[in-house]
Amino acid sequence: MSRSVRFFLTAMFGLVVASGLYTGCSADECQTNADCTKKGANLVCKLTSGAKKCVTNTTDGTPTDGSPDGTTADGTPDGTKPDGTPDGTPDGTTNPDGTTNPDGTTNPDGTTNPDGTGTGSVGDICTQQQGNPTGTCQAGLICLGITQTEARCFQDCTSNQSVCAANTDGRTNCEVVTQDGSVSVCLNNNATEGQACGFGNKSQARCKDDPATANPDLYCSDTTQKCTKTDIKKNVGDPCNRENDNSEPIKLCDRGATKPLACDPNTGTCIEQTIVGTLEKCGGVKGCGNDDVCVGFDDGNGGTVSYCLNKCTPSPTSSCPNNAECLTL
Repeated sequence: MSRSVRFFLTAMFGLVVASGLYTGCSADECQTNADCTKKGANLVCKLTSGAKKCVTNTTDGTPTDGSPDGTTADGTPDGTKPDGTPDGTPDGTTNPDGTTNPDGTTNPDGTTNPDGTGTGSVGDICTQQQGNPTGTCQAGLICLGITQTEARCFQDCTSNQSVCAANTDGRTNCEVVTQDGSVSVCLNNNATEGQACGFGNKSQARCKDDPATANPDLYCSDTTQKCTKTDIKKNVGDPCNRENDNSEPIKLCDRGATKPLACDPNTGTCIEQTIVGTLEKCGGVKGCGNDDVCVGFDDGNGGTVSYCLNKCTPSPTSSCPNNAECLTL
């Protein structure tokens, strides 16, 4: 008997002993799932005992050979985890290695969605994603950073301001919230004393500010996240909050006094404000006359520069002289 014949018989005999199923080249060997589906609708191709074989796939996606999951047509892992939870499937759940499917985005709870949107609702913490303004928020919302480390879901009204009017929680105002004016969201601009305010919660509200009054009556407390009454100081020498001083309660100098007061940036006390003319720089110890209002503008360097501008009524007809246009700023 030649060496080649002896080798063939030995190999074949060993195969018979090892499996008890095969009498030659295995009919159950495969390369892809497609090879198995030709033999049975519920068969998948799985690497078993060093060779790819067709095995029965159970209803939960776990083959009867005890392997942790099934395989896709290209042989990559798919199906379900040993505990029966989804794994690596097109439903957008995460894979065992922590990666996510390309057709979904990662939600705060680690799951993903096949349509590219998340589960975050208005006010929820979200994850910003490059090229995807929605981030991990639901469709119709936008993920915006409110601090250097935190982002929240807001209702986007950039292309349709009327969507805010249907809100029943007070967020009926469509407001520009980016310096370049490219993004607008639905906000509540009418929160009253004791009501929730700020962007780090579901309210997404600003405290109501009556433009007819010289002093802001309310401020949003960092401590309570509620609209709190401002402490208006009436006298020269009273303590006040200097710029960037957020210690509470907020103490402001009376700008509505006969001689308007301002907070001295050096001493933190109220002093008489110096009145400047229309179109002159204002703010701090420099105030505007009764017919003007101090309006701040972006200076292009991340700061603000303010000027005294004439007060006006935008409708029904402009109250500006020389047919100038009255704008809401």
